Amino acid sequence: MFSRPVVSCFAITAASTIFLAACSSGAATQNDEIPDDDTDEEETVMAEEKREFEGERFEGRIEIDPIAGGKKFQGTWLVTDEGERYLISYRPKQELFPYYDRLVVIDGEEYMPDPRTQHIMADHLRVLSVEVAPGQSPIEPAPQHLPAPPMVDNADDATERTGRWTLATGTLEAIQAPEQGTAYAGTLRLSDGSSFAVNGLDGDSAGEYEGQKVTVIGRIRISDDAPAIPEVRAICKGRVDRCGVEDGS
Repeated sequence: MFSRPVVSCFAITAASTIFLAACSSGAATQNDEIPDDDTDEEETVMAEEKREFEGERFEGRIEIDPIAGGKKFQGTWLVTDEGERYLISYRPKQELFPYYDRLVVIDGEEYMPDPRTQHIMADHLRVLSVEVAPGQSPIEPAPQHLPAPPMVDNADDATERTGRWTLATGTLEAIQAPEQGTAYAGTLRLSDGSSFAVNGLDGDSAGEYEGQKVTVIGRIRISDDAPAIPEVRAICKGRVDRCGVEDGS
């Protein structure tokens, strides 16, 4: 990450580059609440006025939460190779869909929102421009809906998705009731004969789908030298390419 020359903010789109005018500033805050729907968190991506912009260059992967959390928060993030996470937007942004899960280069500015507003306690990134990194290509044609995470059905592909949102499909086995709480655990048997743990299942789904082919969505983690999904966010019967995915509308 390094300083960039002063440039003017403007907005224009191209096949592999998008320039996003977003030029207002913010201050540090300790407020960790999520904005209500009527707050103006969208300044992170769009603003109309032009001004001189002193920015930096950021490199990483565009990640968009496929499922909303509390107060409909469904973040768009830049995740660097070092694991740093920068929040670009509180909702999925269609203009960034072509860069989903792609390595990109962003000219922008790190900031924190006004302390008088509700916001996530995370490093925020105001974007001036974004383009795919060398060797990468944007999704074409540009998606009209939020792309789903890749589907995996074997251990090698699952391991490559470590730390990232993933759809995994296989046979649900070995359901275990919780000793505490309400979340059930199980095992997902993959097409190559391997299996990994899936946790956070609700009791009704776990009982209904045991022994059947299912699709689950969550972040892949490594546990006991094997991939696992410690928090299943959705489960669907059969192979479902968009299991649980929300557009954020």
